[in-house]
Amino acid sequence: MGYWSVGELIPVADISQSTTVKTQIFRAMSLTQVKNAQLRIFIPGSAKATAVLYVIRGANTLGTAGSAAIGTLVTSNGSTANPTNNITTTVNNELVLSFLGNVNTNAGISAGSGYAISGFATSSGGGAAGTKVTTSAEARSSLVATPSTVAVPWTLPANDWTKIDISIKP
Repeated sequence: MGYWSVGELIPVADISQSTTVKTQIFRAMSLTQVKNAQLRIFIPGSAKATAVLYVIRGANTLGTAGSAAIGTLVTSNGSTANPTNNITTTVNNELVLSFLGNVNTNAGISAGSGYAISGFATSSGGGAAGTKVTTSAEARSSLVATPSTVAVPWTLPANDWTKIDISIKP
């Protein structure tokens, strides 16, 4: 079983809200089929984190280490309820992914119309008082048939959150 090393993980996006939540996306590419992939993350001190390994097949492999697969990227952060970003696709059949970091449990969180939540991960017990709870959630759209601007909404209570929306080109 192989591991991607730090040098093979290429930063794509990084956003924080206050000192409570941070969301980062990295990418790596393999020209052969990935089997039994693992992601190792080392978190210092009492910090809590959730991590997701998301494998995409059929993405554009051109550019440096597949950089041509990255379409539009939109980041946002805040503490109000129900954040929405708009993302513009530029080629036929792009996939839109949304990654949400939230300082609460997944209670009351749902993806907007046209998006399916592909995972929740929650961790608790970190932070100075041992009460920090973080949740990450991921949602994906169906393929966007033709270039257009689409809304990427989440329903969630008002609390600190970060959001990264990205389109992946075929």
